Amino acid sequence: MFLALHLMCVCNIDCSQTNFNPLCASDGKSYDNACQIKEASCQKQEKIEVMSLGRCQENANKLEESARGIYIPCPEHYNGFCMHGKCEHSTNMLEPSCRCDAGYTGQHCEKKDYSVLYVVPGPVRFQYVLIAAVIGTIQIAIICVVVLCITSSSGNFESTELSSRVLSWSKISDNYGCGKGEE
Repeated sequence: MFLALHLMCVCNIDCSQTNFNPLCASDGKSYDNACQIKEASCQKQEKIEVMSLGRCQENANKLEESARGIYIPCPEHYNGFCMHGKCEHSTNMLEPSCRCDAGYTGQHCEKKDYSVLYVVPGPVRFQYVLIAAVIGTIQIAIICVVVLCITSSSGNFESTELSSRVLSWSKISDNYGCGKGEE
């Protein structure tokens, strides 16, 4: 007898330390950050991807203003408050907050976010590909030289045998007047 078990996935994703960085997702909903998109994707067990930076167009301004207040750039004395992002000050909050650049997270945008949903190839990656191509080319050249050496050394017996046959044939043809012009 076959019993069907009702299995559920547990999504162990903690987005409490993730900064506000609004994104529009493929399910048409706006999320405060990429972590919340991953959490929703896990809970719904469907692929949800980032479609654009910022809130989805529908009611975007009303939602952001009501939830977060109005944001203004931080005063000069907060320079350096955000390591990889922009410092913003809300009318609703006493403390400034950071709007992190893509690929960074943390209260001051100090942590590299390795769970970024997209990959941008950089010059370092190109260097690795170039190095691998050069190494591959050198390996192929070495293999060709080894094969050439093996075939040429084993072919010496054949080539000397072949040249002796050609010489003996030319002697025979000389005897019958085939090899040289007749005088």
